[in-house]
Amino acid sequence: MNYWPAETTNLGECHLPLFNLIRSQLNIWRQQTQASDLLLTPEGKHSSKGVAVTGQHNIYGGMGLVSMAGHMDYDKTVTAWYAQHFWEHYAFGLNATFLREVAYPYLKEVVEFWDEHLKTVTNGTKQQLGKLVVPHGWSPEHGPVEDGCSYNQEIVWDLYTNYVKAADVLGVDKEFRDRMAGERDRLLWPGIGSFGQLMEWMEEQPGEKTDHHRHTSHLFGVFPGHQFNYETTPTLANASLVSLNTRGIDPKSDVKEWSFAWRTAIYARLRDAENAHHLLRELLSARNTCPNMFGLHPPMQIDGNFGITAAVAEMLVQSHAEVIELLPALPREWTAGHAKGLRSRGGHQLDIYWANHTLNNVWIASGVVADVKLKIGNTVKTIKVVPCNPIHLDHNLNPIP
Repeated sequence: MNYWPAETTNLGECHLPLFNLIRSQLNIWRQQTQASDLLLTPEGKHSSKGVAVTGQHNIYGGMGLVSMAGHMDYDKTVTAWYAQHFWEHYAFGLNATFLREVAYPYLKEVVEFWDEHLKTVTNGTKQQLGKLVVPHGWSPEHGPVEDGCSYNQEIVWDLYTNYVKAADVLGVDKEFRDRMAGERDRLLWPGIGSFGQLMEWMEEQPGEKTDHHRHTSHLFGVFPGHQFNYETTPTLANASLVSLNTRGIDPKSDVKEWSFAWRTAIYARLRDAENAHHLLRELLSARNTCPNMFGLHPPMQIDGNFGITAAVAEMLVQSHAEVIELLPALPREWTAGHAKGLRSRGGHQLDIYWANHTLNNVWIASGVVADVKLKIGNTVKTIKVVPCNPIHLDHNLNPIP
């Protein structure tokens, strides 16, 4: 969460220390992955390739394998989540050298781990049989340890999807790439539960309709992932909204400062501007944030500050669905304003101005030659961009001379 705003707010260089940390630890992580009895394959063998790590580790290579009542050791998809950061840094900046020398080797190594560790469902519903699942997983920090938790499934789907894209861009490892694409397509997707919610586990658990837990781990596929959206998976996007509404936006519910940030971002992705704004205001209220902007978790956790920054950026610009959408979740109270220097995937920078709750004009500057799809409301237009030539567009996305 601390790195969520790095790319969208045009601070991509702030991502680099994370990559340096991860790469500095890979040798010890490989050794631990291959030696750990907690990371056995479905056949009961030790890992022979790839890398995994728990949700806690330090700069000296150490990691606590058991915490949170023994559950943290089950969060085996941490390195897969890290892989998203590598891919996003490329997607926003299009640095081919970074992709080839830094991102791709890491993505491939993590995919190799899951190539060994995914399990085929042999006992389940008709929709589940034959699908691939993450075994012995967990939906942090909540619920049972079991196969096919939606949180794990969505992260691994994201990993495989980004790996396939990276291989395509570089034109490498076609045979392995094709096999991984096939595995990706066999991954089990979350089901829809009895009251229309996105299911957190393969089987619905008692009490889900009244569950106001602080975590929304099973909605990773909405944000920071992109698996569920109204463009390609509207049914699952609606189910995600039901799940989020069920968890609640009441300030008395089990919500922490980072919870506000994540939920605000998810509401923004689902274009629910008013609930996103409500949670933003709740986070910034005196009962949740000090005058110096320290959150009242307790204790203060900086990920709330960074996470909410990313969420606000998502309210103003989104580019995860092959189009740059302007003001996708603009609250009623933000009648006029501007945002300068936001960044989209594809290497584009945007200065956006709005008045009377509608787009007034936008500048787009790019470092590449490209045909860019822009969207405002129901209007979608393709704009030709070239380096060193910012383009000024009006409220209908027509060029301003």
